[in-house]
Amino acid sequence: MSPSPPAGSGVKLIIAVCGIWFSFLYYGSLQEDITSFSSSSGKRFTTPWLLQLIEAGFCCVIGAVGSLVTSPAKAASSRFPRRPSHGKPLEASDGPVDLTQQTTVPPLPYVSFFVSGLTQVLAKTLTNMSMMYGLSFPVATLCKSAKMAPVMLGSTLLGKTTYTARQYVQVCVIILGTVIVGLSSSKKSAEKSSSTAGLLFILGSLTCDGLTGGIQKGMKEDMKAIGRSITPYQFMLYTNLSMASIAFVMCLLLGELGEGLKFMWEEPSMKTAIWRFAACSASGQSFIFYAISHFDPLTCTTITTTRKIFSVLLSLLFKGHSVNAFGWFGIFLASSGVMSEVEEKRGKEKQGQGKKYVELELNEDRASDVESGTGIGTVSRRSSTDLLSEGQ
Repeated sequence: MSPSPPAGSGVKLIIAVCGIWFSFLYYGSLQEDITSFSSSSGKRFTTPWLLQLIEAGFCCVIGAVGSLVTSPAKAASSRFPRRPSHGKPLEASDGPVDLTQQTTVPPLPYVSFFVSGLTQVLAKTLTNMSMMYGLSFPVATLCKSAKMAPVMLGSTLLGKTTYTARQYVQVCVIILGTVIVGLSSSKKSAEKSSSTAGLLFILGSLTCDGLTGGIQKGMKEDMKAIGRSITPYQFMLYTNLSMASIAFVMCLLLGELGEGLKFMWEEPSMKTAIWRFAACSASGQSFIFYAISHFDPLTCTTITTTRKIFSVLLSLLFKGHSVNAFGWFGIFLASSGVMSEVEEKRGKEKQGQGKKYVELELNEDRASDVESGTGIGTVSRRSSTDLLSEGQ
């Protein structure tokens, strides 16, 4: 007989689902509104790096506040000298503590955080640029669901990892469904829903996603080797600080800072949308941390995966897209591939395979996925202070 769930778990699940879904569904809607905006005079949003600067800035604030709130005890304990007790608590009979033996806290791999931030901010910016250059939001979101494709391709070519036939089929099904949607859907405007430039940008974003996975795996191994742990909000802070720094430099180099701020001043509706977009990203990441701390990896994956599917459906129904019967078949095909991945993880968990950890995208992008995806924050199911690899 399986143990009964802890008291209050139902309420916590509702909070997690509502928080993640509301934050990232609204995030996706705002993302589409911003990247496809065209004023009455024909002016469009053309500063994707400024958008990332504002989004990462919001996340830095939440990450800093969360770090202060969730890790004061740990920060305080690191300032005091400690002495190995060989697994037993210190007692008076153990003698005085040598105050000259200070515990040295190994530094965090800040270079890895910077490189990870670089690949993540590139992935998010390229995703936004793909939609600015004509790729529809549903197609872009379904493409991002196939982010395992570049990871699998690189690992296979390098001979480092092998995958099952089912995993290859799942990725192929997602890609095929996405292609069908892209070929059969169109906006009710005269503009084509996808373009060569948009497809190239989304491919670049997928490549950056693949690089991010490898970089963060290396970060996990480095931190494990030095015996250093990190809270989710610290991970959120350092990663988004790197992303914001890179986005700020790019804004200066490309002249997007002045141009973008002027655009926001002249278009109040877009200014409001951008602030809300950034706030949704930060709140969505926080709710993901909440879900990870209370539920198993499969539950978290199911919440974020179904959110992506509903983002696509809501966009198709309420954003002026026209999809024929063949396009709906493509949506069904791609969604089936995504849900098959979740079911595969469920099967492995039931068989006792896989580690009890989860790696989640906090860009959605983490939302979308982020979700996003979201930046990817990796935390343990039971100990949110460890930076760990993905579950499978």
